[in-house]
Parts: sequence; C-alpha cells; structure tokens
Amino acid sequence: MRFTSMQNTRIKTPMRIHSRRLSLLCLTLALTPLPAQDLTTTALRWISAEDPPDTLPDLNDPSLARFSVPPSMKAAKDPAYADFRVTVTPDGIPVAHSPAYSTALFDQLDWSNRRGRKAKPATRDGKPVASAVRFQIIFNPASAAPDKPDATPRLLDVVAPPWPGPILPRENPDPRVVQLQLRLDPAGNVESAQAAPGTPPDFAQQAERTVRRWQFAPARQAGAPVAADLTVPMIFTPDAPTDVAELTTLPKPTRRVPPEYPMGMRQAGFEGEVTVGFVVTAEGRVNDAYVVRSTHSGFDEAAVDAVMEWRFEPGKINGRVVNTRMQVPIIFAIQGGGTSPWRIKKPRKFPDTLPLAMQWDQPPELRGYMPPVYPREALAEGRRGTVQVRFLIDPRGRVLETVAQGVEDVALRAAAVAAVETFSFTPASREGEACYAMIGMEFKFEPSGRGDAEVTSAMRRLLRTMENTPSKLTPLSDLDASPRPLSRRPPTTPLAAIKAREEGEALIEFIIDQRGFARLPRVVNATRPEFGYAAAQAIATWRFEAPRRDGKPVDAIVRIPMKFSLQD
Repeated sequence: MRFTSMQNTRIKTPMRIHSRRLSLLCLTLALTPLPAQDLTTTALRWISAEDPPDTLPDLNDPSLARFSVPPSMKAAKDPAYADFRVTVTPDGIPVAHSPAYSTALFDQLDWSNRRGRKAKPATRDGKPVASAVRFQIIFNPASAAPDKPDATPRLLDVVAPPWPGPILPRENPDPRVVQLQLRLDPAGNVESAQAAPGTPPDFAQQAERTVRRWQFAPARQAGAPVAADLTVPMIFTPDAPTDVAELTTLPKPTRRVPPEYPMGMRQAGFEGEVTVGFVVTAEGRVNDAYVVRSTHSGFDEAAVDAVMEWRFEPGKINGRVVNTRMQVPIIFAIQGGGTSPWRIKKPRKFPDTLPLAMQWDQPPELRGYMPPVYPREALAEGRRGTVQVRFLIDPRGRVLETVAQGVEDVALRAAAVAAVETFSFTPASREGEACYAMIGMEFKFEPSGRGDAEVTSAMRRLLRTMENTPSKLTPLSDLDASPRPLSRRPPTTPLAAIKAREEGEALIEFIIDQRGFARLPRVVNATRPEFGYAAAQAIATWRFEAPRRDGKPVDAIVRIPMKFSLQD
C-alpha cells in the first residue's frame, strides 16, 4: 500500500467560500510624528499575524501632514486615536478601509484631503505583492505636551487588540471601544489596568492584557517623571468575513501540494477525508488553516500541513483583492484501495455460550477511528506495552461495553479504552438484519512511534523543552491574547460513567504549539479516571490560532476544565 502524489489525493471544488477582512498586528516600526498640533501617526504595521512579506509598502502619503486639530478637540482632556487599514495592490494602488474612531471627536477632522499618491508595494523574494497594513493617528491633549515641565502622561504607541472569541458572518459588525483606567509608574509602564464597569468580561480581560504593550511617556512634575493615573480608550475592530455574495471573483488555486500520507494510517490501511478551513490572503497565500471535520484524526495534521503550502489567485470584490475564507476536502486514498488490519473474519464456529443474536453472518466494519493518545507521563518515561480491548457493538454500530487486558500499565490501558469508545462501526448483521457483535482489538504503545499511538517529532521536541527548558513554555496569562479555537471536538462520555449514571469533570493540561496544534495532554485531576482519559483523547485533536507573545509564535501551556454530563 502506498500513497502516490496527486493521483491519490482527489481535491474537490472549494466549498463555503467567505471573504474575511484582515486580522492581527505583528510588526512594529518606529513612530513617525505629524506636524499637526497634538496629533501623531504611528508607522505602518503588517496586519496579518502570519507570514509577513520581506518589505512593507511605502504609502508616500503627504496628506497625513495636512490635518489641523479643531478647537473642540483641543479642549479634550484624555488621549484618543483612530485606527486605519489600507490594502496596497502589487501595482502600488492603495485602497483605504473605513477608519475606526475611539471618540466622535475624530469625526470633526477633514479626511477628504487624504488622497495620497501611488504607493511603493510590498515585496517578497524581490517581487511586488499585495499587502495590507495598519496605522493609527493618536491625539494627545495639550496637558501632555512633550516640552512642558509639568505634564500628564502622553500616549506614544498602541497595539491593536484581537477581537476576543469567534466572529461569525454579520455578527458584531461594528467596532467596540473599551475605556481603561490606568496607573503608570515613573517610567511610563502600566502598573495596573481596569476596564470600565459594565464592559463584557472577555473584552475587559483582553483590553487589560493588551494595554500593557502600549507605550507612554510618563507624567512630569517640575521636569521629573512621576507616577500618574490616565484614562485611555481601546478600539476592538471585528475581522468578520465578508458575505460570499459580495465576492465578484473567487480564489483560484495556482499550486496544490499533496499531503504526506501518515505512516501509522498507511500501515493500518486506513483511507479518509479531512475538510480543511483556511484563509486565502490578498497575496494568495494560506493562513489560519484548521480542521473543520475529519473521518480520522490521524490524517488531520498532514492535511493542514499540505494546505498551508497551497497558493492562489486571491479573491476579489469589484477588482479589489480581499482575504477569503475557504474550505476544501483533502482525500487520502491508497492506490488499489485500503485494507484495514481491523478487518474481522468470521470464525468457523461461534462458542456455544454466545447468544444466537450475536452470531453474525456479516462482521462489523470500522468506520470512525481515532488513534489512542499516548499518555504524556508514559511517553516521557519510555513506557511501552500492548493492550487488548474486547468490546460489544450494538445494532447501530456503537460501542456499548469495553474490557481491557494485557499490559498492567493502568494509563496505557485507560488510553486504549478511551480511543475505542470513540469508534463507530457499520454494524454486524445476521440474516440481513443488524445485530450485536463482540470483537477485540490490540493496540501497541511504542515510544519510537512505530505503534498505534501517535508519536511525532513535534511531540518529542516539546518533551525535550519540558525537561530541559520549561521556561520556554509560555503560560496563558503572558500571551498577547487567548488563542482562538479553530476546531474543538467534544469528548465522548465514558461508558463506565454512563453505566454508573455518574456525571463529573476533569482538569487537563496540554500544550498549544507554535502552529496551534494541541499536544501532549495530561490529566491533572478528574472526578473519575475515565473522564480524564476521554478528555485527553478529544483535546489531542484540537487546533487553535497560533499563540503569540509580543507578536511572535510561542509554545503555550494551558489548563482547562471539562465537564461531562449524561446528556453528552
């Protein structure tokens, strides 16, 4: 059995295409002052959180210097700012998006003279490419003037916060402004931050975290820096997808890289399909790839890795390139067809003790398979073994009861059972009618990765990091933002808990790696051991946006509680 390039990876027509505005800032440049009184403009920043070009565009826009501050704005006592986004085509044509204001005072500025000139486009590998950039215009009150001996704190630079949580099409279409009360130390650093009462908790938490990356000049008394309080606004701009009806030109693939068939799945003879969601950028590159659904989680990472290498002619709205949300199915097929080692042969004779209702003519066929998750401690300690699991399949193809045998390692046995309880089957049949069946499977846990539990190079790297340099694992509280989940498969309630009519919960620790994959789940505690292993089995399939600290991808260590109810 083998996987042979594109002939065995049937790529269907892209489905569910949505455009998306640009998202997260990641590149910070020096500040560029404006001559206008009490107005400054920040330098351009690359908007996308991933894959910046080699050079940013140069807007060469002299109209930025033509602003004048109206009298009503001069009377304001607190800083404010406006957030601008600009898309620049490979031909150097800038297309401005509607700015977001932190205060209505910015409505009094005359934007009509901001026509600018043809820009110098961004470049990648020496070639001009489409790009999207962002900058802010900051207003500081007269009390924050930089040339006075007594002054209030002055806002120098802002970092745009990511919108917390998922954003659905046409949901929360307008920017949101959060007011923050700050305490600055004599160096201008944020000592404390508190969002205004009534702010939704997710926005308050994100605002209080992001403002610590802003830059301030400290307050002064008689020329000496002092601590001070300050009220500042923060603009949250949603990156909601544009409605598909607004796209006039759909993205067109120019390069499609076939996935590498996962060794374990190929050895097991499994074929499958993974639907991958992703964003085609204005440049035609792929960002934010994640698994929408999958027949076998063992194919997920290979599918995502392949799609990240694809390239497109970007989607357009009336000739203007835009970021576009897409989905494509990636099909894994073995030339000549797969042959599962789990194929069940009918015995010559069933035991006399086996009920007639379970003596099938046609065996059950495995349809939904998730490899067992190697328990972190067992993998780190090099523990290995083989687990036999016998289980009952009902006439609907569901696993009803399980019994583990073999190795005495409790963790390995529990991990194997947790995997089996996620399986689904085409049920066995007797005389043409679906019936019960009792079968057995064997699972090998081998630290080398040659067993049934997946062990990847990424997992080994993280194990080394945990052992040698654990400080490189960033806690959730130190990230720029909580990583947004892209796909989260719910856990399966353990059969033992269902039989006992017992609800419960588990606390799971895991690592979100620099690419957003959930790795190495560990059961911290659980009200019932089975809850912990069921939760770990599900979390190992999750995917997030890449966690970032100071704009750079990092490995993040996370703990989350998971609750199980009998309605799951």
